[in-house]
Amino acid sequence: TAINPNQATDDELFYLSQSYLAVNDFNNALKIAEQVDSNSRFYDAAQWYLALIYLAKEDSSALHTQLEKIIHQADDYKRQAKSLQEDL
Repeated sequence: TAINPNQATDDELFYLSQSYLAVNDFNNALKIAEQVDSNSRFYDAAQWYLALIYLAKEDSSALHTQLEKIIHQADDYKRQAKSLQEDL
């Protein structure tokens, strides 16, 4: 069964974004990941994967902005964001 992003739960949006990312469809992965609600249990993970999508798309400006957002707002991915930022 296909998932309609306009009617999907945050769980479905997160995993749909992951599916697009796995097949290197970065534009759809980005579009879907951005829809995960900030109150969702997947929000921090979605923010981290947004950074990875920007990295894959070689969008350094958006990547740096996203890493800063994670470092200042997310607890779960702060260490990974700092590490990636140092490696760039």
